[in-house]
Amino acid sequence: MAFDILGDIAIVEPGTDGEKFLKEHKNVNVVLIKKGEVEGEFRIRDYEVAASRPEARNFDDIPALLRPRKITETIHRENRCRFKVDPTEAYFSVRLGTERARIAKMVKEGERVLVMFAGVGPYPITIAKIAKPELVVGVEINPYAVLFFEDNIMLNKCEGNVKAIEGDVKNVVPKLKETFDRVVMPLPKDSENFLYLATKKIKKGGMIHLYKILHENDLKAFLHELKRSLSRAEIDVIKAGEYAPGKFRYCFDIRLDARKPKKR
Repeated sequence: MAFDILGDIAIVEPGTDGEKFLKEHKNVNVVLIKKGEVEGEFRIRDYEVAASRPEARNFDDIPALLRPRKITETIHRENRCRFKVDPTEAYFSVRLGTERARIAKMVKEGERVLVMFAGVGPYPITIAKIAKPELVVGVEINPYAVLFFEDNIMLNKCEGNVKAIEGDVKNVVPKLKETFDRVVMPLPKDSENFLYLATKKIKKGGMIHLYKILHENDLKAFLHELKRSLSRAEIDVIKAGEYAPGKFRYCFDIRLDARKPKKR
């Protein structure tokens, strides 16, 4: 049976025996059963605590003010980063750790990066820890996620070059004074509807990383529309994980104003 490990929390499918799961997985201290689907503006779902052993939880390596305080809060570690997160309050996918590292390794020293739909900060903070950007700005509409994002900036000592902004990208992005070398758009349902915001804030020759969940049969048509709307762009397609049978999370790495005339 499939499950995800988020820090010391296991997120499991309905029907899982929580107590049995704890006995079989010594690295897990809380078992959450999924209740419903990811939905709503904040992209979260309901969970039921199926089993826990709170006496086994230990966050002594975390500064006192930043330690988890609820049974559903934890510290997740990936890519030399630590993320305080509560899946009942803010969206976080453990399956994107490798993809976050891939993007971070593409960032060149001194870049300015904008991350739309930033959540608790995994993309901005991973970029700041792996690369050497001048500035990473993350915009997130969920106020609970922003609180975790701000804690995670402190937890990872990224105060110098990571900035969290609460608000709707439609309102926040047009008001940003900066222009950016790179824009990351990890909202896999309808990121393309916000592409116009990215193109207005990115430097000539900059790169956009746009995520989209698609059935593999729909990829060709979506890519055609993307190329039609961005006629002078070069687009690479990266398969960033399976979402459901036949459906995948794709990342479209879009280099703007990059096309060159064909040789005669």
